[in-house]
Order: sequence, then C-alpha cells, then structure tokens
Amino acid sequence: MAAMTVRIAIVGDVHDDWHPVKDSKALHLLKPDVVLFTGDFGNENVDLVRDVSKLDFPKAAILGNHDCWETVSPFAPYMDKSDSEIDKVQEQLELLGDVHVGFGRLDFPALRLSVVGGRPFSMGGERIHSAYNPFAALLGPRFGVHSFRESAQRMVENAKKAPPDSSLVFLAHNGPRGLGSKVHDICGRDWVERGGDHGDPAVVPRVRGIMDPGLTTLTQRHFVLVEFQDKEVESIHEVWVTVGEDDGEVRKTLMYSRPCSSSME
Repeated sequence: MAAMTVRIAIVGDVHDDWHPVKDSKALHLLKPDVVLFTGDFGNENVDLVRDVSKLDFPKAAILGNHDCWETVSPFAPYMDKSDSEIDKVQEQLELLGDVHVGFGRLDFPALRLSVVGGRPFSMGGERIHSAYNPFAALLGPRFGVHSFRESAQRMVENAKKAPPDSSLVFLAHNGPRGLGSKVHDICGRDWVERGGDHGDPAVVPRVRGIMDPGLTTLTQRHFVLVEFQDKEVESIHEVWVTVGEDDGEVRKTLMYSRPCSSSME
C-alpha cells in the first residue's frame, strides 16, 4: 500500500475568536486534509458553533467545559434566565452531529484516519465544576456514561473498533492525567487565577491584530499543523496566518520533526 501523508490543522480553544470568512481563508491557505477543534467555542456560543458546523472541510470536534458553562456553572442561578428554556448544550450537539466525537469515533476512510473522542465538557481533573457531578449533570443523561471507569471503557471500545488500517488520533479538550492534571500542567485544568490550560486566551491568543505598511489593520489566526505518514508523526508546526482582503501569509515555527525525516511543506 502506497505511503500517505495526512495534514491536520488543529484549532485550539476558540473562546469566541472565530470569523467564518477569515478563518476559512486561513484554512484554505493551510490546505489541511482534516480540521480538529478542541472545544471551548465560547460560553455556550451556539451561533459560533453553527458557523463551524458549516465549514467546508472534513472536521471533527469535541465540546469543552465552557460549552456547557451556563448549564452547569455554579454561577448559573445568578445568570440571565431570559432564554432558560433553551437547551444550548443540546443545540450545539445537534448542530455538530457526527462531527462531535465526544465518547465516539469518526472515521475518514480516504485518509486512513480515525478520530476517537475523549470525555466531552472536561476541564481536567475529576470534575467539570466543583459544585457539580459531571456524570449526573451531563454525561449520564446525554451519553449513558456514569463513571470514570465507564468513560475510559467507552474510549477504549471505540478505538478497538476502528478500521485496522487507520491511524488513530485521540481528540479531547484536556489531555490524559498522565501528562499532568494540575493547574499549571499543559494538559491540566482550565483557567483559574495565576494558572491556565494550553490554548486559553490567557496563554496563547487565537487571534491578534497587526498593522501592515499601508496602515491597514490585519489579523493573524493561530493554528497547529501536524503531518504524519504511515502512522508516524512527521512534523508539528505552530502557525500564524495573516489574512488580508485578497491574499494571506503563512508563518510556521517548527515544534517537532521526526528524526531522519524532512518536514513536508
């Protein structure tokens, strides 16, 4: 079987910084085979999730803890209840459909790629919010998962059922505890004072403004590009894409390159 190179664009925590036209232009410049979204689109920002669902690229996504913020937040009793009858969590799940891989799997046969989803709405550690049990509040009623053991079993089962020739990619809002679950760990808990998780605006902004020589304000959009071949990661780049009216510019910083292999540009 001929070797296949797959290019994945990863979109970190969006937190409301998504422009359907500019980000689409940026992705067309990057030419990914598939786009992965790690969640936290906003505080139950249904309109933004709707825009992402219309993105004309193969994609997979998982919802983060901010995507259920108003539903399970300990501050929920004090929030505006004018639209309290609307289940925004369910709206987001329905908009994404099969693209949402939480406790699921999405296969891309043409790419020989399978994306296995982790636990949705996670902020790392054992709870979504300190005042709520995540399984009782969200995961049991919506996914039939009632414990961390069942959560792990669901992921393992989905991985085992993937096509045998597929490369497996796990997509989660937070990394496994083995990579750290404390506030300052790169795959740890979500943002708190003097801490943060990788991807939050407090750490790395998704969008930043720049001024070009013509005194026009442009924006740079942040992505991570991963390329792999035959189930081996070839390279990882941090990427900033400058989006103008008619053109764009891609700036890459190499973060990892497989030994004895050349990065594919």
